[in-house]
Amino acid sequence: VLSPHTLSKDRSDIKAEVTSSNTVGYTKISIPAGKQTIIGVQFQQINGGTVDLQNIKTEGYSQNGGDWVMIWDAPTQSYTKAFYWGENSADGGVWTGGADDPDAVCLGAGWGDTDAVVIDATLSAGQGLWTKSVQQGQILVSGEVATSLEVSIPAGKQTLVCNPLPVEVDLQDIAATGYSQNGGDWVMVWDATTQSYTKAFYWGENSADGGVWTGGADDPDAVCLGAGWGDTDAVVVNATIAVGQGFWTKSVATGTLVFPALPAASAGQD
Repeated sequence: VLSPHTLSKDRSDIKAEVTSSNTVGYTKISIPAGKQTIIGVQFQQINGGTVDLQNIKTEGYSQNGGDWVMIWDAPTQSYTKAFYWGENSADGGVWTGGADDPDAVCLGAGWGDTDAVVIDATLSAGQGLWTKSVQQGQILVSGEVATSLEVSIPAGKQTLVCNPLPVEVDLQDIAATGYSQNGGDWVMVWDATTQSYTKAFYWGENSADGGVWTGGADDPDAVCLGAGWGDTDAVVVNATIAVGQGFWTKSVATGTLVFPALPAASAGQD
């Protein structure tokens, strides 16, 4: 079967060497076969700025548009879906225009719509997105490391964020400003293996409970840990956010998730 696109226009590969005063690196995120997975962008563009979707690379993904990412837009509460088209696909990759565009140019492997037309999108450090690969695969994200990061959460909007640091983060080390003190605001951490969520609510030091506790009200040995993330009874939820893992959050008022500063010993990790 011939592609509706003509492959007479060759792509010119452009390679560049980039230097930065800050640490640059990459992370490979394993994607289990056939499982919807929330990942994220934990880097910014070299010397600042957002990361282009086309700079997010894959290994093990289907060449013919069967595997995808979905980027959530918090203001509109809607998704943009992009499919992976490899250089070995019938179309030879993604194109700048459709089959009826005589000036369309093939850009090589990348993310496009169902007709392999390139999708222009960017992602900020700390932004999450869904992905799914029929076979076990990997997503490769690269850029400049942010040594600390605050992620702004719009009021009343479900927002898909991620661990922006190249190290695992304990949920209790993620501070929240502007969030409700009394368990009204939350995060939901997705488990790709079980395809299920763990939900945790924010309990501030000014809440009726004074924060989260190591046990329930019937536990005489329960200890208050101060502000943190707990269940509906303010009992602490133990969870970690892996490198490149995304999760949902919602705050009634405009809020901010504050991730811990990157340990100096970890600044050079890939």
